[in-house]
Amino acid sequence: MYEDQTYDAILTRMLARVSDKVDKREGSLVFDALAAVAAELAQFYVELNINTTLSFADTATDEYLTRRTAEFGVNREEATKAQRKGEFFDSNGMPMDIPLGSRYGIGGLAYTALEQISTGVYILECETAGVVGNQQFGNLLPIIQVDGLARAELEDVLVPGEEEEENETLRTRYYEVVNEPSYGGKGYIYSILISSGVINWSKAIYAGNIVGGVGFIKVIGSYLYTVYYSSNGLSGYYECLQIASQTTYMTITTKQFYSNATAGYVMSNLVIVGTTFYFDGYAGTSTHNLYTFDLTTGNQISSITTSMTGTNYIDFVNNIYYKSDTAYILL
Repeated sequence: MYEDQTYDAILTRMLARVSDKVDKREGSLVFDALAAVAAELAQFYVELNINTTLSFADTATDEYLTRRTAEFGVNREEATKAQRKGEFFDSNGMPMDIPLGSRYGIGGLAYTALEQISTGVYILECETAGVVGNQQFGNLLPIIQVDGLARAELEDVLVPGEEEEENETLRTRYYEVVNEPSYGGKGYIYSILISSGVINWSKAIYAGNIVGGVGFIKVIGSYLYTVYYSSNGLSGYYECLQIASQTTYMTITTKQFYSNATAGYVMSNLVIVGTTFYFDGYAGTSTHNLYTFDLTTGNQISSITTSMTGTNYIDFVNNIYYKSDTAYILL
């Protein structure tokens, strides 16, 4: 972008701004003063060009690409450490136990004893991440003396070490996320600890695909209630889960509350009052269906069909509020 902003180009422009009545020849006071400034400006343009290149996902590399993709939740996969099998023998050639945490070297690499597999056989982890930990085989030397140890062997690769994800691989994954956003997928409920972002648990709630956006979810007491709909938009379901065990509550099983072979998406909202579960689904046309279920039995109490003539409500999120025997719907 700034390739033409060279030292000579900048100096020529600066000298052109100085009156010809002043001595501007090389070696003059004006020339030498402007030359120093032109050199600094040329370096500035070089760095500006580099920073511009590192600011965009298609040209960024290394740390800058990592930071750019992380803004969209695409994180670079870090290098991992190899885990190897190590065998240890005493002076009689018999397998012997070693201290966990003891360290052994081979070919400039160090391995730490992590876990015992059996007598004299241990899982060793390379202290250096990457594929280099997969490559060495043979005699190990203790970094700190281990009493009774006569011979140690580095053998099978149990978990191969991997290099940090390459720039182009990361860039490709980033483009897949930003250029092809997901509008549906398998139905899962996630419980996430907000302070750390750690997923406590997840549970699949539907074997097919959920499409058309988001279903609805509420937590009351120790139970979680959700409404979702199938990939073809023809069937809606509700489910009640016991949060502690992430299992379907014993008397509230998954219920299909709507099915229509010619309808569009089912959008819905839910309200729970006492032991009654209310929700609203629609057929992707002007027809709405108001449902009530008994939470204690899972049985449907009622289904009311209403028609809003002359309007097609596909792709409009709705909301519903119940008070006494009246349903208020926002479309």
